Amino acid sequence: MSSRILGWLLPVLCIIGATVALIIQFGRVIGAQLNFAKADEDVKKAIALNSKSKDITQYQRRIGPMDGPTEETRFVSDLNSIAKIHNVTLLKLSSRAQAFGAGVLDSRGYRYTLEDDKTLTGVKKIYAELSVGGSYANIRAFLRDFENSQRMYTISNVKWSRTDSATELGVVLARYVLMNVPLAEESAEQTKEG
Repeated sequence: MSSRILGWLLPVLCIIGATVALIIQFGRVIGAQLNFAKADEDVKKAIALNSKSKDITQYQRRIGPMDGPTEETRFVSDLNSIAKIHNVTLLKLSSRAQAFGAGVLDSRGYRYTLEDDKTLTGVKKIYAELSVGGSYANIRAFLRDFENSQRMYTISNVKWSRTDSATELGVVLARYVLMNVPLAEESAEQTKEG
């Protein structure tokens, strides 16, 4: 008699145990689906915000502050801060400036002039030839900060190299600043008075 009860009880307990396990797993699947749906919605919102921010900043690049004795110091300080944030080492930095309209030599030695672009009158382009070292991912993040900046920068002459310990990047990073120049009308009035 006891073996007969055990014969009925054991399958019933197995069915109850399997049902409980099935209900628990079904609850986990439903929870995972809800989490996935929420994550998918968050990703769509992030993509929409990212595209809006690119649309806004794409056309709102601005020229840097007025040229003066502290402009270079501020730039180098900002450069060091960005390098520190991304764990990148600044290996070399040299600067040279070119006012628009004077003509410059490019990297191949060809002379070209910027004087035809009257919209940039009173703007100085400052080239910073720099070399940085670090991991490839960190250097890319370092460059991305300049790409996403609202300040107008141009990047040229990019040269990547790899050593045993790190990746090095040589680049010419140009920034634009306003020149402290009197307006043409004011200088004409000063000439008449003098």
